[in-house]
Amino acid sequence: MSFPSRIDDITVEWLNEVFTKKKVLTTDRIIGFNAELLDKQGTTSRLYLITLLYNRDAAQGPCRIIAKFSSDDVEINNMVRTFRGFQREVSFYEAFGADAGIPVPCCYASGYNADDNSCMLLMDYIDNTRERNVETATIEDIEMAVEHLAIFHAKWWGKVREIKNVCSEHAPFLLDRRVREVTIALEKIHNRYSDDVGRTAISLLEFWLSNVRLLTEYLEKGPLTLCHSDFHPQQILFPIAEDDPFCVIDWQFVSSDCGPADLSRIIHTGLLPELRKENERELVEKYYALICRYGVTGYSLEKLWTHYLLGILKIIVLNARVFTVQDIPLALQWWEANGPKEISLWELLFRWPGQAIEEHGGVSVISRIVQKGDIRK
Repeated sequence: MSFPSRIDDITVEWLNEVFTKKKVLTTDRIIGFNAELLDKQGTTSRLYLITLLYNRDAAQGPCRIIAKFSSDDVEINNMVRTFRGFQREVSFYEAFGADAGIPVPCCYASGYNADDNSCMLLMDYIDNTRERNVETATIEDIEMAVEHLAIFHAKWWGKVREIKNVCSEHAPFLLDRRVREVTIALEKIHNRYSDDVGRTAISLLEFWLSNVRLLTEYLEKGPLTLCHSDFHPQQILFPIAEDDPFCVIDWQFVSSDCGPADLSRIIHTGLLPELRKENERELVEKYYALICRYGVTGYSLEKLWTHYLLGILKIIVLNARVFTVQDIPLALQWWEANGPKEISLWELLFRWPGQAIEEHGGVSVISRIVQKGDIRK
């Protein structure tokens, strides 16, 4: 079945065909719908809230759904094409969505067209949830995310055959792009922003750039699992009350990778530094205990900490992208008007993760990987 690439292409007939095929509807029928463009959009997609009207009040199907389309901005569309974001998200829902091992929206229909990089996802609207950020997330929120993450990772841990068609986080097309981004970023940082970014983050970016192949070879040894690869609080719908749902969204960066990369991301983007320091070890050990409980063997806590530190380094590397995709003065203006109060953009992107690596003696741990090609498990 072909897919609509914009909201105007969605019809009552198509919706009935989708829900009948999925056996969501058997006797009931959709007789109309209202579509509302959501004010809060992702940077790469257009989201619509669709309210469905049925032929009777107590119909079988959902009352509200989300239609997600690729952006109609050519520049944004081309940028997403470079990391295959739409293709990866559609593939995730088609291959894993029904039994991912972590709560995700039910996907009723999907489509991707490589010719114009268009995509469509028709998903459940998840009610009674709230988003969080580093300023508003609580330790209870992050504990919940870590618990779900560990179970998810354990489900796919070391299962190369099941995840072989998932994009590798270390694929050459991604790695080469990051090398270019970090190279450009370092030049701009040295010219103007070295005091803002800080010496620690600069040294780590320089170290990564000089040793990227060896670090990549180490990470490719795994063990690998299925990862969200952008697992921060704004990609999670947290429950408002005890019985409300928890749900993970936005799977454009899904990949096979070392699981602690996701763990680093949620802890360091979800907790302010003092809260992170107080709870980090307990969260990492909770993750380790859970993956072991759910079947992971032959993986030491020491190895997990090494992968975790490399995950923090990855945060700094990915954040260097800001120098290639943003006009920095404009980004700083936006941050001052819209970002969390009393938190600078430079702290969030570079200084805090750099400090965390220093706290853990991570520079020497990561250096040993380069010097020896591996460290003891």
